[in-house]
Amino acid sequence: SAETATVGASDLWSLSEGMQRQEQAPVLVHLRNGSVRYGPYCREKAPGNRFRFRSKNSRYLRVIAENGAVDHAGKGGHQCHFSPEPVDQGANVFRLLTASCPARYLGISSTGQLTTEPVSDESQHFVIEEHAMDPLSPFGSGFCSFDDSIDFTDEQRRSFVEEGIVHLPSVISGVFVEAALRAINAALLQPGSVTLRENGNVETCPMLGQHLDIQALLHGTPLWTLTQRLLGRNKVARGQG
Repeated sequence: SAETATVGASDLWSLSEGMQRQEQAPVLVHLRNGSVRYGPYCREKAPGNRFRFRSKNSRYLRVIAENGAVDHAGKGGHQCHFSPEPVDQGANVFRLLTASCPARYLGISSTGQLTTEPVSDESQHFVIEEHAMDPLSPFGSGFCSFDDSIDFTDEQRRSFVEEGIVHLPSVISGVFVEAALRAINAALLQPGSVTLRENGNVETCPMLGQHLDIQALLHGTPLWTLTQRLLGRNKVARGQG
């Protein structure tokens, strides 16, 4: 009988000589489950046909061996390694087996948090979305974590409560602003960037909000912490565009 050849995740993502040239540059990826995206991360090769995912603060997505908890505080070692197992190769869907807890897979809890606790099969299926990395982008390696040292002043809180606005001078550095402006200008030059809808409204660059350098204005700056100060910690979704 004819033998059926199977292609594993290590084959799909192998670093053969033909791909070495591409993998020498960092590869930005999102981990997406349905409409929820996590990242972006800088995907890096790890020993044993595994991968690790580095975030903006140069720490890694990690599964703590003692209790299976997931955070972004890893240093790149064994607890940060994941083995991709293909679910639907055509759609680039994978399950991510954790190296530190060999019987556990990365998944999404009912509250939208990354977890290794038992969840439905669908909650463990991730589409690996790859993105070209702009060498000028400040968001090329991930996102900020919540910073306990960042908070509003009493005057800023009072302004928000009484007037509904708050002035945050210099909270976004110039490099992030410049990157966002480059993305906006590039989008405006694309054909179809400005369209007239059937209801008479003008739509400008409808997909621009998903650009990494636009999302970086929130995810990659102190605004990420300040927004959670207002809405609640872990109450703000990432990567929705």
